[in-house]
Amino acid sequence: MGLFNTATGGGLIPHAGTFNANPITMTAGIATLEQLTEPVYTRLNAMGESLRDRVGALGARYRVPLYVSGIGSMFKIHFSEAPVRCYRDTLGAVPDCTRRCSSSE
Repeated sequence: MGLFNTATGGGLIPHAGTFNANPITMTAGIATLEQLTEPVYTRLNAMGESLRDRVGALGARYRVPLYVSGIGSMFKIHFSEAPVRCYRDTLGAVPDCTRRCSSSE
């Protein structure tokens, strides 16, 4: 750890970060970890799966070519008619939908 310590003038490896040595964010992180029990993770993951299913159903209902990927509580919407399993699959995204949905017009 001494290699990162620039306070002594001997730090050889610079390591800057928004939350480095921030006691408030560290305290919040510890408090969060204490609350994230197995039942909480199970509920969060179930909510993520439900959300992915519902967004996919909305795409089908309104005939929007989309694929919702994710695991647990995380998800991403891809405007693609085919399943997205790797970054190469994103190259087949429907450009018009992607452009329309990401523009501020």
